[in-house]
Amino acid sequence: MSLKKYENKYKYKYKNIHSCSLCSYTSYRKEYLTAHIRKYHYRGMGPVVYYKCPECLQCYKMKKHLISHLESHVGSPFDKPRICPFCNKSFNLNRRDAFNHIKNCQ
Repeated sequence: MSLKKYENKYKYKYKNIHSCSLCSYTSYRKEYLTAHIRKYHYRGMGPVVYYKCPECLQCYKMKKHLISHLESHVGSPFDKPRICPFCNKSFNLNRRDAFNHIKNCQ
């Protein structure tokens, strides 16, 4: 089947694109968009509350995830500096960076 015939055959499918007003999700079927909105943007009766990082504007659905993320910007006063046992490099802010470094430094 040539490209032109394919485009003509399925042209009706792609005519109406339904877009989510809360994010960048799009769908060719309205029921998929409705299911998306129910699943990702509403819990029970009300809208999902998003917790936004004041530094980089990243959003989280759970407050504990935002708090964990904020530590990557400012660190926690209770965090001990992490030191690589192989090369003595220290990591003050980001636990994940320290873990990845130590894993690769071995």
